[in-house]
Amino acid sequence: MALGDRIKELRIMRKMTQEQIAERCNVSTSTVSRWESNRSTPIHKHRVLLAETLQVDENSLFVTPDITLPENVLIEEVVQAMKQMSFDQQRLLLYMAHGLLKFSETGNESR
Repeated sequence: MALGDRIKELRIMRKMTQEQIAERCNVSTSTVSRWESNRSTPIHKHRVLLAETLQVDENSLFVTPDITLPENVLIEEVVQAMKQMSFDQQRLLLYMAHGLLKFSETGNESR
């Protein structure tokens, strides 16, 4: 089941409208519609609000392991997280990312 289908399923189970979801997540009704039709994916802050609104753990929004987030969503989440970090934390994250790339290149990620 795709993320959008799960959002719609939970919304209907809670007897909520798209308008109510939109209001609680601070987005437009058309945004909720796009989420439910799998035409876009909510960013992390909206997934947190969705989970709260739908009274589930955030991980419960993802019911199958084959759901992947579009690359642009992941990048946006990384950028938002980094904006909240100190310079030293940003440098550490970058150092770790480079280390992971080198680790993957050596084929050690399967150990």
